[in-house]
Amino acid sequence: MYYSEKVNYFRQSINISIKSLSEIYRQNLIATLLSGANFDCALGSTHIEEKNGTTIVLLPTETKVKSIPQQTINLFDVDHILNT
Repeated sequence: MYYSEKVNYFRQSINISIKSLSEIYRQNLIATLLSGANFDCALGSTHIEEKNGTTIVLLPTETKVKSIPQQTINLFDVDHILNT
């Protein structure tokens, strides 16, 4: 098992996974971020943006846990914002 250093109290495994996927699938990768806490996924999604993939987030006011969608929107211009 891979043991990475904690950043902001959590391990970065999802960000590492997203980065790896973006390097493989490049512009064909689509990420949909609906909800979640902390900063994980948001940071990883910047790799998708760099490879011209597509990032979709749920409008933060439409979810109970707003951190990941809001952080992603704050980091870069996402491709689509879903409103339920």
